[in-house]
Amino acid sequence: MRLLEDERGVTVQIGAILMFAILVILLSTYQAYVVPQENEAIEFQHSQAVESDLVAVRNSVLSAAGSGGGRPESVALGTQYPVRTFFVNPPSATGTLQTETVGNATLSVANVTVTDDEETAQFFTRQNNSLSYPTKSLVYDAQYNVYGGAPSRVLENGLLYNDFADVHTVPAASNQVLVDGETITLVALNGSYFQNGVTASAVDPSVLSGPYNPVDVTNTTGNVTITFSSRMPAAEWRNRTSLGTQEHVVSVTQAGENEVQVVLEGGVEYTLRAAKIGVGSQTVDTEAAYITRVGNDTVRVGDPVTFEVRDEYNNPVPNADVSVSGGDVVGSRDKSTGSDGRVTYEFSAVSSSARATIGDDSDDADRVEFDVAQSTAGNGTVGGTYNLRWDTEWMEANNPGLGVAYYSENNTLVVNTSNTYINASTTVSTSSGGSLSGVLVDYATENTSVADFPDSENRTSDSRSIVQMYVNPGETRVHATASVGGDELAVKVTRPATPQPGGTYFRYYEGDYTGSGSYMPNFEAQTAVADGNASTFDIDAYGGRRTNGYGYNFTASIAVPEDGTYTFATTSDDGSRLYIDGQLVVDNAGDHSVQKASGDVYLTAGQHDITVTYYDNTYDEEGNSEPSQDTLEVTWAGPGFAEAEIPESVLTPRVPAAASGGPSAALSITMTDDGPGNSADTYELDASGSTGDITEYRWDFDNDGTIDETTTSPTTTTQHQPNSRPANARVVVVGPNGQDAAVRSYSGGTTAAVTTYPSAFKDGDGSTETNEDPSIPPQNAYGDLSGFGNVDVDSNDNQVVTISSTDYNGTIGGFQTRVGIAVESLPSRSQHTLVIGDYRMSSGQGFDVTPVTADGTALGQTYSLQSGSTTTRTIQLSQSVVDYINSGGTLYLRVEAQTNAYSGIRIDYIQVESSDQ
Repeated sequence: MRLLEDERGVTVQIGAILMFAILVILLSTYQAYVVPQENEAIEFQHSQAVESDLVAVRNSVLSAAGSGGGRPESVALGTQYPVRTFFVNPPSATGTLQTETVGNATLSVANVTVTDDEETAQFFTRQNNSLSYPTKSLVYDAQYNVYGGAPSRVLENGLLYNDFADVHTVPAASNQVLVDGETITLVALNGSYFQNGVTASAVDPSVLSGPYNPVDVTNTTGNVTITFSSRMPAAEWRNRTSLGTQEHVVSVTQAGENEVQVVLEGGVEYTLRAAKIGVGSQTVDTEAAYITRVGNDTVRVGDPVTFEVRDEYNNPVPNADVSVSGGDVVGSRDKSTGSDGRVTYEFSAVSSSARATIGDDSDDADRVEFDVAQSTAGNGTVGGTYNLRWDTEWMEANNPGLGVAYYSENNTLVVNTSNTYINASTTVSTSSGGSLSGVLVDYATENTSVADFPDSENRTSDSRSIVQMYVNPGETRVHATASVGGDELAVKVTRPATPQPGGTYFRYYEGDYTGSGSYMPNFEAQTAVADGNASTFDIDAYGGRRTNGYGYNFTASIAVPEDGTYTFATTSDDGSRLYIDGQLVVDNAGDHSVQKASGDVYLTAGQHDITVTYYDNTYDEEGNSEPSQDTLEVTWAGPGFAEAEIPESVLTPRVPAAASGGPSAALSITMTDDGPGNSADTYELDASGSTGDITEYRWDFDNDGTIDETTTSPTTTTQHQPNSRPANARVVVVGPNGQDAAVRSYSGGTTAAVTTYPSAFKDGDGSTETNEDPSIPPQNAYGDLSGFGNVDVDSNDNQVVTISSTDYNGTIGGFQTRVGIAVESLPSRSQHTLVIGDYRMSSGQGFDVTPVTADGTALGQTYSLQSGSTTTRTIQLSQSVVDYINSGGTLYLRVEAQTNAYSGIRIDYIQVESSDQ
C-alpha cells in the first residue's frame, strides 16, 4: 500500500519568505527616502542655528568696536545625526569658519577734512585727506550631505549677509552700519582664523584699535567717498540694505571687481568712527600716528597739561613714547602713555617754545607746539612780592558810553563801540594790600588787529597803571606782566549794529511794453522814471504809476536761513522774472493773464542777491488801453517752512548800478564749428542784442582785461582748443565820444543754450506704443502715458501728455502710477534746467519727479508737483545730476503719484534747458 504525498508545510514556508522580502523592501525604502529627508531637516535646522550664532558674532565685533569690550561667541560648525539601529547615516555634517581676503581687502574714506582739532587735521593732511585700512571677511561654509541650498554666511564691513552665489540677501537681524545719517562707521577685521569640524568653535573678538574716538569731518569742495571690498555687488548694497535710502548718500556703485564705492553729499559735517578688531591669531596692533593736546585751555605754570597719542584709526594708543622739549618740566621729559593713550606733564616756569613729540618728529602731526603762561590766582596773578591784576571794574566805570562790560564767568571784557580805543587799567599791590608806585607793567596782545597798546610799557602811580587799548572787531587775549607777576584777560570787540531798512529797492519805468513768449522789456536801456525803497515787491511802490505800460526792477539782498533747496515763484499779470545771484530761477515772461511759475535753486545760508523784474503791457487782453488785472506776488518755500510771500524782514534794499539810458551791452556765444579731435573749435560771439548809439565793439575773448580785437560789427569769431574755450568772454561797447559806454561779460559759459525734449517713455498699460522703450527705468511701471508725441509742443494746454493710474491689484484704493521718461543726447553744460510746462491735476493730488540713472538709482532729490491750476515748474537740477549728464549719461525721469488713489496729470511740454550761464 503506497502513502499519499504530504504537502501541508509548503504554504507556511512560502509565506515566511514573502514576509521577509517585504521587510527588506520596506527597510530599503526607508533608508533611501525617509532617512535622507530626516537628515536634510536636521541640516536645515542647523543652518538656521548657525545663522543666529553668526549674528551674535557680528554683534560682538560691533560691541568691541563701540565700547572696547567684546565677548566670546560660540559657533556650531557642524551637526550630527541621531543613532539608527537598523539604518545607516552618512558622516556627520561639518562646517568651516575662516577669514578670507576679498578684492583689494581695503576699507577707506576719502576727500575728508577735519573741522574740530588742529593736530588731527594735520594728520589728515599728511594722509592727503584719505584714510585706508586693510580688512578681511569672516566666512562660514557648511559641508552638508543632503541639504544643498545652504548659503555662505559672510561678515564684512559690519554687515552679515547670506551669499547664495547669484542672489545676495541680508538677514533681518543684521543692518549695515557704514552710513547712518551723518555718522560714518568703519570696522576693519584683522587676523587669521580657521576652524573646520562638527563641534562648536569660539570666536573672541579683540580690540586692536578702539573703542571709537569720533572725529568731525566734512568736504566743502566736493563729495566724500567710501570704498570697500565686498563679495556682495553694489546693487545689492544699495537695494537690499538701508545704504541706498540714507539722506546724504548720492550713489552706491561698483568701483571694480569686488569693490563698492559710496558717494556722500559734500558740505555736510559727518562724524567719522573707525576701529580695528582682531579675530583668531596673527593680529597686528596699531602704532602711534599723531599726537594732540587734550583741551584748548592755556598751558600754565603749575597746571597739568595732557597729551593724547592716536593711531591711524584716530583712537588712543597705550604704551606710546612721548618726549617734551623746551620749558622747565617737573619730573621726566620722556614718558609713556597709559591705557587711555594719554600722558600728563607739568611745567614750573614760563616758556614760549615748548613741544611734545612722538616718533622722529618728522612733520606737524608728530608734534604739538605750545606756550607756557604764568599761573593765575583768581582774577589776577600772585608773583613774587606783589599782586598784579586787570581792574575790570575801573574799565567799566571809566569808559562811559563805549559799551564796556566784564563777565567774570569766562573772564571776558566785551567792548561794543564805534570808538577806536578804550582806557585800560591794571593795579599792583603788596600781598598785604598796600599800594605800590613805580612798578613797570608790560602790556601785550595775542592779536594786534583786535587789541593793541601804543604804549607797551607803563609805570604805576599809586598802585594803578592806565594805558590806551586800541580796539577793532574780533576776539583775543591781552596780557599784563610785571617782574615775576602777570594777569591775562579775554577781550571781545564788536561794533554797534547800524539799523538797516528792510524791503526792496525799486526802479520804475514806463514804455510801450507788449510781447508774447519770452518777451521782457530791456530796462537796462531805459532811464527810470522814479526809484526808491519799498516794503516788498509792491507794484504800487511808486504812487504815480500808470494803469498800463509800466514796469519795475526790484533789487534786494535776501537772508537765507540755512543751506538747502529753495523754491521761488512769481504770480503775475503780465510778465515777470526772478533772479538769484544773477541766475534766472523763475521765468514767467510775456503777455498773459494771472499766471504762476516757479523754480528751484540750492542756496547756502547767508545773504544772496535777489532781482525781480515785472511789466504790465500797454493793452488789456481785448486790445484796449484799459486797466488790466495788474498782479505781482513773489513767494518762497524752503527747508522747514511752507510756501509764503517773501517777508520784509528777510529783505534789505540793494541799489544796483545806475541805468543811464545810454548804450547797453549784450553778449551770447555759440560754437559754430566743432573741430575734430583736439583741434580748435570755432565760436561766434554775438553782441547784436546791444542797444544805443554804438561806434565799435571791443572784444576780450578770455576776460583777462586785455582787448583782443576791435570791430565795428556786432559779431566776431574766435578759435579755442577744447580745453581752453572762452568760458568768460567780455564785450565793451563804445559810444560816439570814444568812451567805453557799457560792458557785458558772459560768465561761466562757452556755448549757446540748448533745449532738449524727451525721446522715449515707459508705462505699465501692457501695450508697446511708438517711442516706448521697455528697457528704461523704472523696473516696475504702472499706469498709462498717452500723447507722448505732444511732449515737445508748447501749445498752451491744447496738445498734452496725459499720465493716469491703473488698478494694479483689483481693489479699491489699489491704483498706482509710476512711469519713466528718457531724455537723450544732452550736451555738456554747466547748468541743466528741467522745465515741466503748463501741468495740471486735480486739487489735492500730487506727483513726484525723480532724476535717476539707467538702473533706477536716484541721482538727486525728488521734486514735488502739486497744483490745482495750470502751473509751469522750472527746476535747476542739482550738481550731482549735472555731473552725471556731462559724463555722457542719459537722463531718466521717474514720474509717480504720491498716493495709491486714482491720480492723473496733464503736461503741456517737458524740456531740459542746457546752458553755461
